[in-house]
Amino acid sequence: MKTKYKNQIFQTLLSHPLGVDNFLIENQNRYLRVTYLPFDGVFKFDFMQSEDSLDLFYCEAILYRLEFRFHRLNTESDFTDNLERFKRWLVKDLAEFIEDKKEIDLYEEYKKNAANKELQQIDYQDHTNFTANEKSQILLGINELKLIMLDKFVTNDNDKEIIAARLLYLTEATNRIENKTDWKGIFINTFIAMCIALSLDTARGNELYQLFMNVLNIVPLLHQ
Repeated sequence: MKTKYKNQIFQTLLSHPLGVDNFLIENQNRYLRVTYLPFDGVFKFDFMQSEDSLDLFYCEAILYRLEFRFHRLNTESDFTDNLERFKRWLVKDLAEFIEDKKEIDLYEEYKKNAANKELQQIDYQDHTNFTANEKSQILLGINELKLIMLDKFVTNDNDKEIIAARLLYLTEATNRIENKTDWKGIFINTFIAMCIALSLDTARGNELYQLFMNVLNIVPLLHQ
């Protein structure tokens, strides 16, 4: 490949948000390959040199489809056309794959938190009702939990809204529900939902868990 064409590919990657250092550019006989190094280098884009001209190319690339294999993208054309196809590949296939990998698997997060052994040990057979004093203490505990979470777990306005909405729901449930068993089910579901909504890793999830358990410990025999 002519150096001027290779430089245009390099300039495209140099200005790309993913950063040129995340890519490897290799000349391989009649083609030039660009490999995105993360994810074991599965994403590749090849500029295939024409047999008859140094200025004609066609493209082959790994696309974000059901099977990760090379697809031919066009017939032979000038370099400008192939460079535009490369830019679309960066924006469409590669960027879409990366964004999908960033998504939290909500069901897996739910299973992970629901499997917490300490949560499973909570006594759900306590069918007694709250006393007025117990409810008052729990409401104070939820309010303290809210203040701590707003201080430690907020990274943006969306986090603030999630915390406020979830704890408001728990407060309303505390005022409405008399039975301890019913309330504890809502309490634990609130914890799991917040772990998922805030995309907490294991360490942060454990930190939030301890804060939630402090609320349970307010009322004797509620956490057994």
